[in-house]
Amino acid sequence: MRKHVLIILFILVNYSLFAQINFKGIITDKFDKPIENVRITFENLETYSNSLGEFNLELNDNQTIELVFDHILYETVETKISNPGKKVYHFKMHSEVISLEESVIQHYHETQISNSESYSSEFLKKESHGSLAKSLEKIPGIQSMDIGSSTSKPMIRGLGSNRISIVENGLKQESQQWGADHGLEMSPWDVEKVEIIKGSAALEYGSDAIGGVIAIHNNRKPIPNSSHGEINLTARSSNESFASAVNFAQRKQDFYYKISGSFSDFADYRIPTDHLLFNSTQIPIKNNRLENTAGTDYSTFALVGFTQEHFETSFLFSNYYQKVGFFPISHGDEDDLQNDGNHRDINFPYQNVNHFKIQNETVFRWNKQNLKLILGYQNNHRQEWSEFHQHYGDEHDEHEIEEHEAHGAEDLEVDFRLSTYDAQLKYHMPFSTKNKLNIGIQSQIQENTINGFSFLLPQFSRNNYAAFAINELKIHPKWSLNYGIRYDYTSLKTEDFYDLHLLEFLNDNGYSEQEANDLAQRSEALNKQYQNLNYSLGILFQAKKEWDFNLNFASNFRIPTAIELASNGIHHGSYRHEMGNSNLNPEKGFSADFKIRYHSDSWDVELNPYFYQFSNYIYLNPTSQNSPLPGGGEIYQYEQSKARLAGFEFQVEKQFSDNFHGLVNLEYAYNERIDSEGNEPLPLTPPWVIFNQWNYTFLKNKGVFNEMNVGLDIRFTADQNKTALNEKPTKGYTLVGTSFQSQFNINSFRFDASLRANNLFNTKHFNHLSFYRELEIPEMGRNISLAIRIPFGN
Repeated sequence: MRKHVLIILFILVNYSLFAQINFKGIITDKFDKPIENVRITFENLETYSNSLGEFNLELNDNQTIELVFDHILYETVETKISNPGKKVYHFKMHSEVISLEESVIQHYHETQISNSESYSSEFLKKESHGSLAKSLEKIPGIQSMDIGSSTSKPMIRGLGSNRISIVENGLKQESQQWGADHGLEMSPWDVEKVEIIKGSAALEYGSDAIGGVIAIHNNRKPIPNSSHGEINLTARSSNESFASAVNFAQRKQDFYYKISGSFSDFADYRIPTDHLLFNSTQIPIKNNRLENTAGTDYSTFALVGFTQEHFETSFLFSNYYQKVGFFPISHGDEDDLQNDGNHRDINFPYQNVNHFKIQNETVFRWNKQNLKLILGYQNNHRQEWSEFHQHYGDEHDEHEIEEHEAHGAEDLEVDFRLSTYDAQLKYHMPFSTKNKLNIGIQSQIQENTINGFSFLLPQFSRNNYAAFAINELKIHPKWSLNYGIRYDYTSLKTEDFYDLHLLEFLNDNGYSEQEANDLAQRSEALNKQYQNLNYSLGILFQAKKEWDFNLNFASNFRIPTAIELASNGIHHGSYRHEMGNSNLNPEKGFSADFKIRYHSDSWDVELNPYFYQFSNYIYLNPTSQNSPLPGGGEIYQYEQSKARLAGFEFQVEKQFSDNFHGLVNLEYAYNERIDSEGNEPLPLTPPWVIFNQWNYTFLKNKGVFNEMNVGLDIRFTADQNKTALNEKPTKGYTLVGTSFQSQFNINSFRFDASLRANNLFNTKHFNHLSFYRELEIPEMGRNISLAIRIPFGN
């Protein structure tokens, strides 16, 4: 009996061996280094790669399998294998992001010719300061131009507004970005990956990218047969803000969708002083709160897509709204500076903005080639509200009030509606693994309308048509290069605006008829055409595996904006009368960017000097002439001259042990305008900054603690005394911050928590790039923030 049982067991075991196959594989990066913790899924089977990049799957013999490889640091790979054999299969994954995990900048060394790096969404969520730009400020060369406690706009090496491009999934964000008080109308909760390109990227992204690009990606496809989401909750002490965000993604096989929504509400924020000095008058600040800086914002986002091997398409819909108050003195409303006891209400003056976007991306693939079509529509609606006030004397009050009441918006100071239509067609052709060609054509049509009782910017229309080609070659195992060319044609039309109220005021105040007519013609009808040929060259030399040398050289151009050509009015956000110049030519010049990088298992050292030369840089020049507009102050007019920008970034990162990590970086910028009267610094030049950060991890997999770490960071900012004419110098400061972060596992429930303290010692300091610095309003005081992230799904 025992003999028969053994025979039966032997037959069953051999049958199972023949019926199944042990599928083995190894996963590596482009340098053949193994990748650990890659999730490999097939139907209902799931496994992970080990520290050697190896994995095993038990599969039925002679079946076609579709494997999905997923890792947060790499692009998701989907592959199909027919009749798998018993050999060991080798798979490669390419870098998707460089992770900013918790408070530590952790690099993955994806070598590229351009000076670009990418960062994951984890840092943006755990290091959130209420805006995307503020969260990126730890990166060398990235600065934040702050507008209160919740709004900021990013800068790269001191270049911002229309000199850098913000791009979402290949489509440039179009808003009224020329304004110093205009933030980035985009929710940080909808960001999955941020790519920072330093230096000119105008070849692919166009005119506004001479300083660089901040490319935002949120269209990553979920893996097949999965559903997942997360809930994010944050609170901050300085402005008593609370925010919540929820996202969810699901995919069957070919069809997927992602949805998200966020909301935040914040009160007047605290500053580390009890008084301000305005026009030689001391103004008390009650309870250290800056009056009328409260606000609220919300966003919605949806992405629906369909994907197959040779074809995929997706539709994106998003809407972002924000309403936030202005400190009354910033708009000249000193009489409105009254504390009503309510720190969450929003009174005059305030701004609101709504940015709506629809985008479609369709990709066709064949023989390793692909053709991508991107279509987009954006509508940016910005308003500034202020209690109606006369501009040209008491006798015109009733007339003006009746005129604006007829439009139902008597307190609407300015109203801009910018509609943008985009179309792009890009073709990618790899002649071989060492020779890749990218060509594209782009078109953009813009219409901007205006309203309100103040005039600053005329109505305009702008059309741009462009074509580019970029070739990337690997000419030697250690040498790679890319080169390209781009052609642009742009037309810009502005409408004239004749101010009858100003004409009457000037006639009544002794101006001649000719002078009054000239000044009342606030804007002339312009019809401008520009065309330009641009080029770039990039070289990568890898002397050894640990050493990279990058050199990028590019010509620069930027088409003047409507505000630079045709503005004429009081810009309350800048406290002056700004006047355009219809004779401006496109900015032209060249840039050079050189990066040396050493990276080993525990060290990462990087030195990145750069240089810009402009033959006709556009800047605002104080004219020493008084504005004819009541309360207009001095006239500033847009002019052009030669300019030079230079500087460097230096970073050292060290992994001392599995638990201890350190980071030190330094950035320096020197910018100057060159003219016949001598050289002078450009406005908003960033000061010296030294930032260092230390992080220690402990309690790994101890009870409910999956991981816990504490961090300390210190930012030293030097004095900035090299200032432009009429620009105030700024004293340096030192800020200290701490963090405490942990991942918790309680049975099957998991959540991450982050507790941070910024400006721990409540130091009074001024950001040289701040919107409120001109009024000597300091930055926020001590700010303690709590962030909780709760993931769910499979």
